[in-house]
Amino acid sequence: MAFRVRIIRGAQWMSFAVVAAFLLWTVNYDHALKNKSGRGNDLTFKNAETPEVEFNKALASAKKSAFYPRFKHFKLHEIIQWNGQSDSSGDLEEETPVFVNATELSETRPASAKIPGLEDVFISVKTTYRYHKERLGIILKTWFNLAPEQTYFFSDKDDDEVNSLMNGHLINTKCPASHRPRDLCCKMTSEHEAFLKSSKKWFCHFDDDNYVNVPALARFLAPYSPQESYYLGRPSLSRRLDLSTWKRDEKAKFWFATGGAGFCLSRALAVKMKPYISAGKLLQVCDSIRFPDDVSIGYIVEHILKENLTKTFEFHSHLEQLDRLEPDTLHQQLSLSYGVLSNQKSNTVNIFNFTIKNDSTRYENESPENICRPF
Repeated sequence: MAFRVRIIRGAQWMSFAVVAAFLLWTVNYDHALKNKSGRGNDLTFKNAETPEVEFNKALASAKKSAFYPRFKHFKLHEIIQWNGQSDSSGDLEEETPVFVNATELSETRPASAKIPGLEDVFISVKTTYRYHKERLGIILKTWFNLAPEQTYFFSDKDDDEVNSLMNGHLINTKCPASHRPRDLCCKMTSEHEAFLKSSKKWFCHFDDDNYVNVPALARFLAPYSPQESYYLGRPSLSRRLDLSTWKRDEKAKFWFATGGAGFCLSRALAVKMKPYISAGKLLQVCDSIRFPDDVSIGYIVEHILKENLTKTFEFHSHLEQLDRLEPDTLHQQLSLSYGVLSNQKSNTVNIFNFTIKNDSTRYENESPENICRPF
């Protein structure tokens, strides 16, 4: 008798589990349909508990996989055509890339347009030798053409072929080619010093997986005065970073702009920062707080100099779910990126009528004629 009772109860529990699973699937499916129908510029991850909780979970996961933040990038060779066919779901297959000769770029590069205010901007792109062909090619083919005189690339090794394609704007920082915080701060020091040696009024830093919307960037900076202290960027966290929670000796809370999305500093602020960056001082800051360049910049600006981050959500990195950006708002964004999500799906913006096979990074179809309105 007791055996029969256990069987009946087991069956009841099994039925309950099946019904619960079905209800949970129904809720998630309905949520997915709502996401698919469009939710404005909500750039958090799907099935998020709240935007802040989900974003922080994603960042914490990335930090756990490596000290900070060494994320898994979408392994794309920028000037690429993929062999084979993707399956019906549109997933990217493991296929062998076919390289296009980099020298072909110089023959097809269009003349850069005259963009008001661009002459005042210094655009620095942090890269590394291993990504010269894998990432810089698509930049040279796309947005670099709009700002060839303003854009400089900071790497860790000489490369005559690539340097010739960017008019001698490849700078060998002689920093180690690693993603350790100290080595990233080494490159940031070179970027900052190069800007100060120029006559430019704005220092805008980006990574080599960013697409920079050059006309939008120039328009965006126009209302701000470079003679005042401005730190413009997208915060990495939904709250100030508290060093004490990371078991650091120093207690400090501050905002910082994520370097993976890009940020800009006015000349007035960059000059104020010089005593804390030049002559190896930034490396000392990185060693002290044990965080990389973007966090260290925020520490200097907010904690030491008592200036504030102006939160600017038109900068974007691969940490966001980029397909949440509405295609008709792309012309308003200052930077875009690409990568892979935790489910190994490609993380790119939506461009109508284009697939991963057409343009793996979406960069070629993020060209000014596709996303930028007249300036």
